[in-house]
Amino acid sequence: MLVAHPDSTCDVCLDPYSTDKTPYAIHCGHIFCLACLRRTEPPICPLCRASFRDYKRLIVDHIAPVTDDQARREATDLIERIALVSGPRAPTQDVNGVIVDVNDWLEAHAENPDSNPALRAAFAALQRYRELQSKREEDKRTLREYKIRLRRRDRMATADDQNTRAVEESLTTRVEQLESKLAEKDKELEYWHRTFPAYDQIPYSASLDRVDRPSDSDQDSQSTPQNSTTNNPLPPPPRPVSLAAYRRTAIPEVQPQPYLGTGSATFIPGARHEDRVIPPPELF
Repeated sequence: MLVAHPDSTCDVCLDPYSTDKTPYAIHCGHIFCLACLRRTEPPICPLCRASFRDYKRLIVDHIAPVTDDQARREATDLIERIALVSGPRAPTQDVNGVIVDVNDWLEAHAENPDSNPALRAAFAALQRYRELQSKREEDKRTLREYKIRLRRRDRMATADDQNTRAVEESLTTRVEQLESKLAEKDKELEYWHRTFPAYDQIPYSASLDRVDRPSDSDQDSQSTPQNSTTNNPLPPPPRPVSLAAYRRTAIPEVQPQPYLGTGSATFIPGARHEDRVIPPPELF
């Protein structure tokens, strides 16, 4: 006669033995339920791996019903499992498995919501821990993203600084070159001022619109320029002459003379002798 413990279960499916699920023994002495033995292919013991051909049904005296002590033991086992998966390195699959088992157990004992307060508190702490752990992982991802953005901005700022420094150096070099050229031009201008001291005193010519016919004083000034000096080897600068000097009214009357065909005069066929224009001698 075999007396089964209330906590006796099949080692394969972990279902408790009952009147509908009786235990069976194989040649090696291990005990399993009939359904698990029939599903075992090839026929090898799940524990010791010994082969078997047949199995024998065991007569059980009785199986005690589930009591409050068993519920307390199950709650204690669940609390221990919660403690094992509460570490930071616990596999996610194990944690999810414990959460599912505790939820199932609490739903099975929902008739007394005040029972097993230790299990309920441990389960609430596990859920809170998982939420904080998920939040921590999210914060770590956010921190990594911000670090990547910061490094990218640092690289961009460094590149901008290098470009700015390169442009500044280029502009500085250009300014130095221009200053050097300007200094050379100043030296050259100073040399010409020393060589020709009166050249920069030439008065600015009047506008052509305000120039009248040259007078005698203008002729004198043309023969003897005001800026002529013994030290200036250059010829006097040209003076503007108004077109009014070439008006017909300004041309003196010239007595017509017959063409002799000699001298420097040039005969133009078709032109009349009285229409010719001769500039005044003052202009020469």
